[in-house]
Amino acid sequence: MKTLVIFLGALFLFSNVSAQVGWNPQVSGTDELLTDVNFTDENNGYITGWTNTILHTTDGGGNWGPQSPPPNAAYQAIFFTDAQTGWAAGVGGKIIHTSDGGNSWDSQVSGTQLFILDLFFLDSNKGWSCGGRYEDLTVGAIQEIRHTTDAGVTWNPQQRVPDQPILHSITFIDDSIGYAVGEKGTVLKSIDGGVTWVIQMSDDLYNLYDVFFVDNMTGWVVGQDLSFDHFAVIFKTDDGGANWNMQTFGADEKLQGVWFADGSLGWAVGGSGSSGIVMHSDNGGTTWTYQEANTPNSLTSVFFADKINGWAVGYEGTIIYTNNGGIVGTDEITPSHSSNAFNLRNYPNPFHDATTITYELPENTTVSLRIYNNLGSQIDILVNEPQGKGQHQVTWNSADVPSGIYFYRLVTDRQGEIKKMTVIR
Repeated sequence: MKTLVIFLGALFLFSNVSAQVGWNPQVSGTDELLTDVNFTDENNGYITGWTNTILHTTDGGGNWGPQSPPPNAAYQAIFFTDAQTGWAAGVGGKIIHTSDGGNSWDSQVSGTQLFILDLFFLDSNKGWSCGGRYEDLTVGAIQEIRHTTDAGVTWNPQQRVPDQPILHSITFIDDSIGYAVGEKGTVLKSIDGGVTWVIQMSDDLYNLYDVFFVDNMTGWVVGQDLSFDHFAVIFKTDDGGANWNMQTFGADEKLQGVWFADGSLGWAVGGSGSSGIVMHSDNGGTTWTYQEANTPNSLTSVFFADKINGWAVGYEGTIIYTNNGGIVGTDEITPSHSSNAFNLRNYPNPFHDATTITYELPENTTVSLRIYNNLGSQIDILVNEPQGKGQHQVTWNSADVPSGIYFYRLVTDRQGEIKKMTVIR
C-alpha cells in the first residue's frame, strides 16, 4: 500500500464538493504526509497520516476535521468496516481501534514493533495486517503478516520471515483467498486464510505498493521498477495470480495506489516527483489514460465509494476528490498505454552470440531501444531515431558480454515497454 519516504512539495489546498468535473482539491487542514484513505459510504470517510494524523469527514470531504488518537505515532493505514468500527496502524507496530466513529481511539496490542503498512478486514472481527522492517546496514529485512479473529483484541503472527522483503499491501477475497505485495516484486498468495503463503512473483527490479482484486481471479498490483528510468508499473492477472502481465508508463513515475469499482473501471495514483498522477482505465486495464490530478504533490492512496465518487491523498496534506470518475473530456486526456503495445519480443531466447529484437509501431514516432544489464546499467543503444509506423527489427550482438540476465527497453514519444532476455555461454 504505502511507501515510507519523505518528500517535500508545494501546499495546494482548496475545498469544493459541488458538481465538478475531473479531480479537485479539498482542504485537509494539515501539511503532513497523508498515507491512506477509507470511506464507508460517499459521505463518511477517514484519512491517516504522519505525526499522529487522523482526519474524518461526514460530508464527502466538504469538511475534514482532526481526531485525537493516542499520541506519538506515524499512521500508515486505516480501515473501517462500518461508520463506527475501524482500525488504524503504523510505525512501531502501533494499532488503534474505535467503535464510535473515531470519537475515541484505544490502543491494541499488535504483538510487533515492526512497521505496519496496511490493514484489511473482512468483517468487524476478522482482519489482517502486513509490513515488516526495512533492510539496513546492520540488520536484514523482515517480512510480517498478522491476523485477528476477535476485532484486534489479539493479533497472531501468520508470516514472520527474516531476510525477506517488507510488504506494503494486503487484501482478502474471502475467508480463504488472500494476496500480499511488497518490495523486490513480491506477490504472495494464500488459499487457507493466511496460514500459509506461496510466492507468485519475485523480482528485484520492482517495488510493489498496492494490490486490488475484484474477484478471486482478477486483480492488479502497482509500483515502480527500480532500474533504468524508474518507470511506473502495473501488473494484472486474470487467473488468480498464476500469471501476471506487466504494463510500464512514464519515466520517473511511481504508482502507489490502485482501486477498481468493478472489472472494468479502475484508477491508479502516484507521482512523478513534480506532479501527482491519476491514471484511469474503463476496460479492466487493457488501456490506461492520464487524468488531470490538479496537484503538484505525489499521491499515496485512492478510494472510490462507487463508480464516480473517489478520493486520493498524498504529500503535503493533499486531498483530491472527484464526483464523476475524474473525467474531464477527451481533449484533456493523454494517450493511452496498453500491455505489450509494440508486440515486443526477441528470438532466440536464451541465446549465445546474437538475438533479433522485433517490434511494431502503431504510428510514426521517435524510438529508443537500449540494452541494460541486471544491475540496471545501460550497456548498448540499438536504436535512437525517428521511425515509421509498422514492423521493425534489429539484431543485438552479445558476443562481448558475459552470460546472465539482460533487459531491453523500447521507449517512444507516448509510452515504453521492457522485456527480459538471457545470454548463455
